[in-house]
Amino acid sequence: MPSRLERSLTKGDLLDASLVKEVIDGLESGKPIKWNLILARQLQLEKEGVDEADD
Repeated sequence: MPSRLERSLTKGDLLDASLVKEVIDGLESGKPIKWNLILARQLQLEKEGVDEADD
């Protein structure tokens, strides 16, 4: 299942690969996933990408 989930999340650029790994690791270990923090980091990565394109 982790490989299917990883493909699904990265296929449409929903999450950065490092964040996908963090989500999968959390699911496998049974730890709660802090989606608010993961999504905030994803938004930061996207914002940095936009800022670089503006330069």
